[in-house]
Amino acid sequence: MNIEQEIITALHKLNDDQQMQVLRVIQGLLLPRGTSGAASVQIARELAFPKDDLAAMQAAIEAWCERVDDYPEVDLDA
Repeated sequence: MNIEQEIITALHKLNDDQQMQVLRVIQGLLLPRGTSGAASVQIARELAFPKDDLAAMQAAIEAWCERVDDYPEVDLDA
């Protein structure tokens, strides 16, 4: 079985919401390099990460670069 067939087989096992998440991830991967910040924020909104996951990501970013507060806050719920 090739990769495409494995992806299709796995996709059929997902519910509609999960399939939509997969589609959005694929669409994000297909965006041209240099995607604008606004487009990236919109994609993040569409992915609808749970708030706990966002908090964990922010903590990891802060621990890594310690400069997160230098950037404007982005409301992904808007």
